Amino acid sequence: TEYDKEWLGRFQADKSEVKTININPSIAFKVNDQLSLGFGVSVMRAEATLTRAVNFGAAGQGSVKIEGDDWGFGYNLGAIYQATADTRFGVAYRSKVEQHLDGDAKFRRPAGIPNAGAAADGDADRNMILGRRFFVTPSDSLAIIAAHADCIPFFSQQGGLKSVARSMPTSGAVDLVAARLNLRMFETPTGWKFFGNVMDSKDMFKGENLNPVICGEESFGTGSNHVREKDGMWAVLAWLSILAHYNKDATKAFVHVEDIVSAHWRSYGRNFYSRYDYEGVATPAANAVMDHLRHSFATLPGTVFGSFTVGTADEFTYLDPIDGSVSYNQGIRVLFTDGSRVVFRLSGTAGSGATVRVYIEKYQAPSGSEAALFQQTSKALEELVSIALKVSDIVALSGMASPTVIT
Repeated sequence: TEYDKEWLGRFQADKSEVKTININPSIAFKVNDQLSLGFGVSVMRAEATLTRAVNFGAAGQGSVKIEGDDWGFGYNLGAIYQATADTRFGVAYRSKVEQHLDGDAKFRRPAGIPNAGAAADGDADRNMILGRRFFVTPSDSLAIIAAHADCIPFFSQQGGLKSVARSMPTSGAVDLVAARLNLRMFETPTGWKFFGNVMDSKDMFKGENLNPVICGEESFGTGSNHVREKDGMWAVLAWLSILAHYNKDATKAFVHVEDIVSAHWRSYGRNFYSRYDYEGVATPAANAVMDHLRHSFATLPGTVFGSFTVGTADEFTYLDPIDGSVSYNQGIRVLFTDGSRVVFRLSGTAGSGATVRVYIEKYQAPSGSEAALFQQTSKALEELVSIALKVSDIVALSGMASPTVIT
């Protein structure tokens, strides 16, 4: 069978071809005037070719061709009995021939890998930025958009970016940009409503005009004051503006997403970052982890863990400078003297249990070696992860040997 290349079922089957050849030499002999016997050998050759389309996601459509062949063997028996001059009886048996085709699968990838890609959830309020085999973390994305605000018409047409805001668990990458560019910086609890106050500082609270502002969370949310919610499509357009800025001259080599991120790290340093989620923890056990950490606030400062020394340990409280409200118990922080930190938060403490989220962050200055700046995140955070597990005693207290999700 062979279908049109564009038919809807091409990802299941495109062309299917099976060929078999059976060679069956046989011999027979007459035992007597009434009985004759026969015997044969089957030698069967089978060849198969199967093709179908393959979806390579953002890279486009490719294909796979599977070819296999095998030899199989069997036999057949027969007998004829002459009962009378006018009556004969015959029986025959043919054995099965088993064949297991071996061969190769040849994949054809799309002609080219896209230079950039983006993904969003169902309502497109969250976003993910991708380069050519390269992933941009939400924290880095926020910082890079802020660092390139002048390349983005939404900001440049309003006289430039004035402030940035991030949730407390989000990495401090954008803080470095704010410090260098002299921008107002807000570290808020998790929740977009806190960013809304920054956006509405002048219009609703008669305070300073902090717009335009860029806001972001480590959970893939990015936005600005054009809408009081995260906006994934806006973030993608912001990145397209940055790419367009670096690729104005089509005669020059293309500047990729990875090139932009790498240049940012070389300039500002890199915030290695990961999140461990322990899902479905019994609520009493989850609370025990947090209580254990609270009881360590007095003893942790000054404690040395390998190459890390604890500076402070506390529970984040936010005094909103816009409306004066106070938000307590917004996450436990263990801050190290080199700028690294570990944050613990509870999420969803009702019903089916709680999720204990552990955020691990280590800063690598740009003055360090290239090898240190561009090492794998898991390698860079290996020691700090061990410290986080030891400080929290999360394995023993939660009863979970490992996280359910690592981001």
